[in-house]
Amino acid sequence: MKLNVGGGFQKMDGYMNVDIHQTGITDIVHDIEKKLPFENETVDEIYSSHSLEHCSMNAVPEMLKDWNRVLRLDGRIHIIVPELEGCMRNFLNASEEERWGYRIEYIFGGQDHQVGQQSHKTGFTKARLQKLVENAGFQIDTLSIVANSCNDCLHLTGHKIKNI
Repeated sequence: MKLNVGGGFQKMDGYMNVDIHQTGITDIVHDIEKKLPFENETVDEIYSSHSLEHCSMNAVPEMLKDWNRVLRLDGRIHIIVPELEGCMRNFLNASEEERWGYRIEYIFGGQDHQVGQQSHKTGFTKARLQKLVENAGFQIDTLSIVANSCNDCLHLTGHKIKNI
């Protein structure tokens, strides 16, 4: 089984979408800050793109430990989140007019004009994401900063190496 955690409107072939809102492609409506509704070591892969930043800063470490719980040994994770330092640099280097569009949204979230939990409750640097993932029992295979059309994002892949 493969999970797209916080999948929103992104349907991926072969993945079960888990999201707090029924979006039409949501397979399981579930608050991802809570314990996932799966048995221990029953999931092969967890993909999470632009969802962890919408979760409480204090919830993220426990969420990652819960991902460890449901993943099989060597189960894969793939995480994509905005890279906070780059987002802040892009904001500060932009003109006053440019700051108050998507540049501020990458820091604080879209908030009132998008569906779902759009406020950003936390941010990630390369070092913070690495520490959180390793503390949750994962080995990082790749961790890079990737530019996209709006801002820089962190792309992490890894796998479970131990039970927490």
